[in-house]
Amino acid sequence: MARSYSDFLTGRYAALTNDPNRAAEAYSAAASSNPNNRDILERAVFSSLISGNVDNAIIVSKRARTDTLDSTDLPRLVLGVDALSKKRGAEKATGYFDGAMGSQFNGMLANALLAWSIYGTEGIESAERALLKTESADPLINGLQRTNLALLKIRNGDDEEALEILDEIWMSGIRLAVATEHQARLLDAAGQTDDAVDLLETFSLNVGQNAAIDSLLEQIQSGRSVEVRRPSLQEGAALAVYIPAAALAVRAGDDLASVYFTLALHLDPELHVAKTLWADALDQANRRQDAMVILDSVPETSVFYATAQGQLAWIHRREGLNEESLAIAETALSARPDRNLKIQLGDLFRSLGRYEDAEQVFSEIIANDTEKGLTDWRLLYARGAAREQLQKWPRAEADLLAALELAPEQPSLLNYLGYSWIDRGENLEKGFEMIQRAVDLRPDAGYIIDSLGWAYYRLGRYEEAVEQLERAVALEPGEAVLNDHLGDAYWRVGRHLEATFQWSRAIQLDPESQGTELLHAKVENGLDDAAATVAANNALPDGSVSP
Repeated sequence: MARSYSDFLTGRYAALTNDPNRAAEAYSAAASSNPNNRDILERAVFSSLISGNVDNAIIVSKRARTDTLDSTDLPRLVLGVDALSKKRGAEKATGYFDGAMGSQFNGMLANALLAWSIYGTEGIESAERALLKTESADPLINGLQRTNLALLKIRNGDDEEALEILDEIWMSGIRLAVATEHQARLLDAAGQTDDAVDLLETFSLNVGQNAAIDSLLEQIQSGRSVEVRRPSLQEGAALAVYIPAAALAVRAGDDLASVYFTLALHLDPELHVAKTLWADALDQANRRQDAMVILDSVPETSVFYATAQGQLAWIHRREGLNEESLAIAETALSARPDRNLKIQLGDLFRSLGRYEDAEQVFSEIIANDTEKGLTDWRLLYARGAAREQLQKWPRAEADLLAALELAPEQPSLLNYLGYSWIDRGENLEKGFEMIQRAVDLRPDAGYIIDSLGWAYYRLGRYEEAVEQLERAVALEPGEAVLNDHLGDAYWRVGRHLEATFQWSRAIQLDPESQGTELLHAKVENGLDDAAATVAANNALPDGSVSP
């Protein structure tokens, strides 16, 4: 008993210190000594899954007593998924999924997996009844449920019904890459190629880059044959887990979704998009070594290879391995010329302050796109930002205005151009309106709220600036620039002690920043004398100021 308690404490400490492998090992040992303890069983399975060790999760779950297993979520899901991953395992899997779950999320997954299991034994009508037996008040959950139904219909060859369902999901405003890809394939197969192209282009414009969407769009536009992909039982079940897990990854902002990506990949090891999102979740949770291992396992033949290599390069960049980061991107690009990977390389150059290199890369992509009749606002935006840093303002402004014409409701673009105008003392009223619109579109984005606060500051409306900049720092307390701006606003309203605190915090957050010297001068001499102090410190013998 003492050993079991020791294992439990070891597992708990390992989980708290972000060591899921050690946690899984310790909790598994505790579970083997306590086969009727539901809490330890759940912790052991959770830690195993979050560390990516599905085999251990299966072993631990199989050891549990039946009555203990019946009152759990994850162990039942694990055993059901393992059964469904095998040929002729659908009937056995049904028993694990058919029962109440403790959480709404796990219940949704179990219901979707139950439908796929029933499809494998009884057919489409029974599967549809199982899937739609309950409805949620949450439109997203209903959208995920309907997406599963559409995939079941595609699997069964009921393409017209599937397309109708996917159209309804799209019109409801839910944008899922998997659903959009299948919808476009069905449209093309039905002879509605223009509609398929419009759908894919709209997704790319409003949602963002996705390798599968981009690849399919290029395939259709080049006139190559496109097939309707009918998922196998295992592939469909994997998507039933992956799609909600992807939504969870966006909402959670940590590695919780790893639990479900592990299960999805057990059902379909070729679901490479799950690996890219899993790695992203691990990266956010500061488990970068684990993320690198996952990304390295995406093969060059995968449509998501370039995405994985780009992520790998960015992880190295965040680790401060700048040359290695560029080498990864450039090596992958030479092995497989890929537009998205080239964009990643341009973004890496921009993040490293190599704006001339970034401008060149983005210009090459834009020229290439132009030859194909394509225009991408994101590239114009990125090149405009690089040119603004190079003090090529007229050309930067032209890029940003061209991007805005293509994407007039993009908050980041509205914010960037509006902020640039106000910071330069140009088009103040228009710039202010643009930033306000960006805030309306993204009310929880700290950097956009900061722009609004800084706009008030530049207009001399300091009390309003303080209000907005305090909001911005509350949303993103770890951003040095936001803290610096708040310090300036505090100084202008006479809150000098608080101003000094914010400037000091900005120094702590980014001690290597180019603006650190000015921040130190603000702390020592106040806002009004800081610029003069820095200029004096950098004065050359001839009276000029060093750069």
